[in-house]
Amino acid sequence: MNPTPEGEMQNQSIEDAISEAEAAEDAGDLDGALAVYARAIAAYPDSPDLHYLRGRCLFGLDRYPEAIADLTRALALQPRFLSAFMFRALARYATGDHRGAIADNTAALTFADIEPDVVARLYYARAMSHEALGEAEEAEQDFDAARRYDPDGENDPRGE
Repeated sequence: MNPTPEGEMQNQSIEDAISEAEAAEDAGDLDGALAVYARAIAAYPDSPDLHYLRGRCLFGLDRYPEAIADLTRALALQPRFLSAFMFRALARYATGDHRGAIADNTAALTFADIEPDVVARLYYARAMSHEALGEAEEAEQDFDAARRYDPDGENDPRGE
């Protein structure tokens, strides 16, 4: 995979940059993908999609603080960005910021027209943060809410 050389980004659309970065990711070249995202963000700093996708890539590399920063920027640019809330919640959970993860999952639950399996995953994720904080009652309320959307428990992270 040979990412676009520096200086050529000005001739590349956001969509082309995303395609190139995703091809690098698919090939397992996350560093190459990050280089493409960096050049694309330099050319298009106000693209919430580029910040989200780079944040997701950084998350995949366990670079959580950097992922959180990019996902936060994506949300500043597009406040109703469901996937950005979900990935930032995961990154916050991974860093032990359970209050932040709860806040992000709560914000995501306010979105209309979310698929039931996504609603279930949001409740499960929030429950896990409550559980990590020792908030058993709140955790159980969220696990119960999740089961209303996932009666078979297919998305239950506890494997129940």
